[in-house]
This record gives sequence, C-alpha cells and structure tokens, in this order.
Amino acid sequence: MMTNNPEIITRIKKNIKAITFDLWGTLIDDTPVRDRAIRFKQMRKDFFRTTMERFNHKITLATVDAAYQHASDIFDIYWKEQKSFDAKLGIEAMLDFVKTDLPAATKEELIRFFEEVVNDTLIRLIEGSRETVLELHKKYKIGLISDTSWTPGRVLQQHLQHHGILHCFDSLIFSDQHGKTKPAPELFEKAMSELQATPQQTLHVGDLKFTDIRGANQAGCFSAWIHRPDYLENSSAEDIPDLTIESVADLRAVFA
Repeated sequence: MMTNNPEIITRIKKNIKAITFDLWGTLIDDTPVRDRAIRFKQMRKDFFRTTMERFNHKITLATVDAAYQHASDIFDIYWKEQKSFDAKLGIEAMLDFVKTDLPAATKEELIRFFEEVVNDTLIRLIEGSRETVLELHKKYKIGLISDTSWTPGRVLQQHLQHHGILHCFDSLIFSDQHGKTKPAPELFEKAMSELQATPQQTLHVGDLKFTDIRGANQAGCFSAWIHRPDYLENSSAEDIPDLTIESVADLRAVFA
C-alpha cells in the first residue's frame, strides 16, 4: 500500500460502515489483450454492416468505421455532461450518420448484439479484487457505482455472477439504469440510501479522479484512489483523495 496519513486511515476505519466500488479499472481489468478489444469492436462493425446489407443499404468499411467513431464521440460528450449513454443511443447515432433507418425489431437486434458481444469471453477481474470483495463483505455493506457504455449493467451483472461476487453487493448502481454518470451526486446518494449509510460512514474506491474521487468528495464520502497517474485525465484533475492505493487488494490489509 502507498504511504498515507495514519490519522486519516484511523478515522476512516473508525467511521465507515459501507464501501462502494467503481467497476472498470477498479474491479474489472479495463486493459484486455489488445487483439480481443479490437475483435469485439470489429464484430460490432461487421454485424452493423451485414445488417445494413440485408436491407440493401450498401456501405463501405470506411463508412462503418466513421459511423462507429461518431457514436463514440457522442458517448464522450454525454459522459462529460454526466448523462448516461448506451447501445441504443450508439445505434441511433450510427444510423443517423449513414442517413438511413431500420425497422424497430432490427434495431433491437443490433442493440442486443452490441450489448452482449463481450459474452464471447469472460470479462477478467483484476488480481486480488475477488478475494478483497469477498473478505470486506463479511464486515461492511458493499456497493457498486459504475458508468457503462456499449455493455449495460444487466450484462455486467452476469459476469459478476460468473466470478462469484454478485451476491456481495448490497447496492448496484449502473449509469444506464439511472440516467446519470459519475460524478453526479444522485448516483452516490442512491447507493448510500440502499446501503443505509451516511456519507461520513461511506468509503468510495475508484481509479478516475474526475468521476470517482470528485463524486465521492462532493457527496461528503471518504475516497480512495487507485494510483493511475497517466490514465485519462488523472494527471490534470485536482481532486484530492483521502487515500491512495495501488490496487483494491491493498484494502484487505487495512480494513479486513
């Protein structure tokens, strides 16, 4: 564990009754083997193009690439505005980009494929996170506050079930199910309500300063940042965590 103020650690241990976790980059490995990530993206693009061709809409590979990037750009805009986004929004954005439409049933087919393509393989947990969650669940109420993208909360729950830790979560907050993304206070307030804990009794753990640490700090919770200084905007974010750790596994030594 990284060097932290012993007085803060003592205060957190004395007060907390609940711990909430981010998912991607905190419990789930968000740096999969490169060819796997590329394969999922390509499978989505190929399915989109094949579906379009079923309705005699001929589009080039370059156009599909551009449509997919257009959807990703819209996702980024929504994320920065703390608004949730999902596969439905993405598919509508891609169809709008290619200036065509499809029957409602076909769009649902596209959405479902884009959501569930990750089921082609089991999403990996970060080393030590399973054991940590199982151990902390014996002592604390445990929650999850996760932003989602193409893959919705219902699919991610299935993977947590496969890994044997779904039962540990007394609260599950996914952005696609609540209309907001972190650091929106509504997500943290909802989690604490379900965990029957006050902000002063809650520790939130995450790897992004401008979503996890900012959200926790604004909600009045204790915050623990997983040290990723070069990831996304962590190097420029001014949000200060109460604790800094190398990984979730560090929490076992302190709180379990």
